[in-house]
Amino acid sequence: MVTSDLYKAQLGAKEFFCLELPFSLYELKRAYREAAKKLHTDTSGSEETKNDFIAMKECYDFLIALAKINPSLLSENGDGKTNLTTLTIDDAPLYKLGLGLGPTKNGIDCSECNHKGYTEHFRVGYTTTCPTCNGIGEVPLIRRCRHCNGSGRFTQRRSRREVDCRACGGSGKSIPDMIPCPKCFGEGLLYGKTDQVDYRKCYHCGGTGETEIYNPVLPKGRLVR
Repeated sequence: MVTSDLYKAQLGAKEFFCLELPFSLYELKRAYREAAKKLHTDTSGSEETKNDFIAMKECYDFLIALAKINPSLLSENGDGKTNLTTLTIDDAPLYKLGLGLGPTKNGIDCSECNHKGYTEHFRVGYTTTCPTCNGIGEVPLIRRCRHCNGSGRFTQRRSRREVDCRACGGSGKSIPDMIPCPKCFGEGLLYGKTDQVDYRKCYHCGGTGETEIYNPVLPKGRLVR
């Protein structure tokens, strides 16, 4: 837990919600609802509270995100659980990662995870509707009319008059054939990164957040770039 983040959480909780750490998730949500009623422009009847409401909402989201990383910020609620512990794919709590090598080893921030001890990997799956086929999975293949060769006009043999081609109605294009969409390969959806994320223990530092350096001249302890 970074000291500046904890200090920011303490100030925000006291300023907007009148709470002192640690507090339960139920107390935080109840205080948020009460503060929202006071600051929201629909209930306060004034546009001057709009900025205060936005700042309060940002503080609430910050406290929730911070508690997911370190559940010790919140006390246990009625059922004895905070239900906010985020785990890696190998069931390691995030708040136990990135604690460093300790006071007896020289270390520097891990370049792979930036001292967090874990890395984020977004899942891959079908995310959005294909804009090329609008989710149908097929697109029309338009060819030139073989009767008029794409000109849209046809010369009659007997009268030698030039008239609209009856096969294509003068468009010069044949009736389109439906083929699989080349963008989504007939699926109707595009494959890409989703909003879901998997947390993995950093393989570079083993979850400590630091990599050890060997230099007998430097004093023991964590070094910052």
